[in-house]
Amino acid sequence: MIYLEAIRRISELTKTDWFELAPVRFGYDVTWLTATTYILAAQVIPDQRGLIVFRTECYTTNLDPDQPDFMIHGATPPGVAWWTQANFYTTIPATATGDKTDRILPCHITLDCDNLLLFGANTTIQLLATLTASPGDVERQIRTACYGCYIGGAAYERLRNNFEYPNLEGA
Repeated sequence: MIYLEAIRRISELTKTDWFELAPVRFGYDVTWLTATTYILAAQVIPDQRGLIVFRTECYTTNLDPDQPDFMIHGATPPGVAWWTQANFYTTIPATATGDKTDRILPCHITLDCDNLLLFGANTTIQLLATLTASPGDVERQIRTACYGCYIGGAAYERLRNNFEYPNLEGA
């Protein structure tokens, strides 16, 4: 149902027919134990397309049957998370030059939210998170799902100049 409502609204926003929009879901299942930076989701955006991400969901779970919280879904992991983008032919930069959202946002804001992020063609996007160590030094899984849709190049160009990403660092 989330797709249908989002596709209808994006169709109205971009002034394109709904059948020109291609829904996409992406994300990774990542093993979390140590305090480091993890890639939770990534997507390559092809030529002549744009991508709108409208929902991100993330939860943790323990797959060890010897643990008391076996298969109990938990909240987003503690830490910070952000979206970054780079040219398709280069690697994701380690600096903030390619960031589309701020690196200071707590995971519960970035990883479990309705959003409207616009990304351009010929790019690679990643959802990154710098996390603390897993509680109790127990290996857990982080499962992430990002929902969005590809839009045509003309619709992307119409929207591109109207999008402004918030900068919360100066707030």
